[in-house]
Amino acid sequence: MKAITLLAAAAALITTASPTEVSCNAGFVLLNGNTCIQVFTSKVTWVEAVAACANIDNFLVGSPHLAYFNDCSFMTHLYDYIYYQQGLSEDLWLGGSDSNTEGAWEFLNGDPVPMGIPFWHPIQPDGDNIENKLVFAHNGYFADAHEDDKLGYICQYTP
Repeated sequence: MKAITLLAAAAALITTASPTEVSCNAGFVLLNGNTCIQVFTSKVTWVEAVAACANIDNFLVGSPHLAYFNDCSFMTHLYDYIYYQQGLSEDLWLGGSDSNTEGAWEFLNGDPVPMGIPFWHPIQPDGDNIENKLVFAHNGYFADAHEDDKLGYICQYTP
């Protein structure tokens, strides 16, 4: 009888617990279970992309910014979403730069950009002090580009 009571109590705990639902603001999609992104195909400079993400309105939680990440699983999900689900095959601005110190790549939040494979294509970064801004290249890797190039961009926030 005691075992049945314990089983019933355990079942009640399991059935009454509900997972926290994560959702994104309109226009954003949830990737990897914890990050909301939106891809913009309008062609802008890197500085314009930073401003465009920061100026997205109506956020109760989180604050949109030009996307950055250091997780291979997220990178794979992002590539699948952009290139297979959205059908895009173009370079897109990300929130990273080595403008402060050549070769010392950092995200907008100050964290270091992971270097080498599997993040960067084997011949990247290759722009020396001419290409100092981070892109998510059409091949699914990081690459460097000139800040005045006109590219689409990816905004991100954590709900």
